[in-house]
Amino acid sequence: MRRLLARSLTTALLLAGTASAQPSPLPPVLPGPAASPATPPATPAPAGPTGLPATPGVPFNPAKVTWPTEVGGRTISSVVGDLRNADPTVQEAALRAIQYFGPEAARKFAMRAVIPMVENADPGVRTNAILLIGAVGFDNAKDFDAAVAKLGALLGNTAKGSIMRLHATRALATLGAEAHAAIPVLCGLADDPSWEVRAALADALGRLGPAVYEQSTVLDGPTAVKVPKLKREASRAAMQKLSFVLIKDPSSSVRMEACQALITLGPPHVADPKQYAAVSQPFTDAIASRLKFEKEPVVKIWLNLLHMMYDERVFPAALKLIEAEVHNADVGIRLQALGALAILGPKALPALDEVARALHTGDTPVQVAAIQSMVAMGEDSAKTVLPELDRFVAETKQADVRAYAVEAVKFLRKNKPAPPAPVVAKP
Repeated sequence: MRRLLARSLTTALLLAGTASAQPSPLPPVLPGPAASPATPPATPAPAGPTGLPATPGVPFNPAKVTWPTEVGGRTISSVVGDLRNADPTVQEAALRAIQYFGPEAARKFAMRAVIPMVENADPGVRTNAILLIGAVGFDNAKDFDAAVAKLGALLGNTAKGSIMRLHATRALATLGAEAHAAIPVLCGLADDPSWEVRAALADALGRLGPAVYEQSTVLDGPTAVKVPKLKREASRAAMQKLSFVLIKDPSSSVRMEACQALITLGPPHVADPKQYAAVSQPFTDAIASRLKFEKEPVVKIWLNLLHMMYDERVFPAALKLIEAEVHNADVGIRLQALGALAILGPKALPALDEVARALHTGDTPVQVAAIQSMVAMGEDSAKTVLPELDRFVAETKQADVRAYAVEAVKFLRKNKPAPPAPVVAKP
């Protein structure tokens, strides 16, 4: 159970499909319940006081690191030259050394030469090449496409349950939506005997399959404005495979990944909102079916969030079920429930009283998660969230949590909506 909670919390906090360039104390804001399935996802709820670390200390920012131009007295070009050496020991050492020059230098000078190493006869060389691709990525579109093709081919030729298959799947996941060409081969891994491979598959489908939007300029009267235009809808194949995994997989960790991947993908796109009920029915049936039999409280929390996204009719009842877990005896489950409420943003305001109660538990991680949830709810903060946070700041004796709450209050006061203009009686 602890392992599941650790993995699932990591997924909730680190899902890469929507990570912000700035550090945020909230889990990544996933698409909330869509106002209309025919339109792009609504603007996410505020991600919290920008700059507030989720944990003590300053978040690592690789952009501020000065990477060396030489490692062990050798330049990156010299190290890359070792990849042509016939000795796999030398090749593997080179692959390990490339990362120490930093991601920018690796993408510029090394990654094209790394791609063929995915087919190397030595499994150690192959593994390190895959890991480097996942860690660094590509700047060049042709190199990117070549790497996706190589990794996809590797997946089709590796043994079921193998560590190579696991690493290749995870590497594809890090490449994101532009690697969507690999979705068909990934869908073929759903019966892999390794639960870790199946969990990686679910995560990868969620990262490779989201809808892609581009900015389009339209005229609003005399003014030109940019609006999102659908370039590619979310992968229906990925959604169908994830629904299958959600119902059938015996591993709660895999079901968790499938659930969160479906949250990332969002409800199916339809051109005509009248078609939505019919198109979404297979997915809502799968979610409802899983909810009937699901035993793991953490998975149930995210299943209920997913159910809300696909069918707003269940929203009040599903919100109550999530809200009830805010005071679960298990701290990990409480954190998951508060994270789910944060993702809902202002839509979770009916749960504010229970979240405010969590502020007074004396458990620091729960208090921090409660503050994060309240910040995300703070659309009308002057009347709802701010009084609760102000009361907590005045009463708490815990200096570190109090300081965190003070920063949250500052953020909300800075970003709260302007008061309505006064009504002036006509003469």
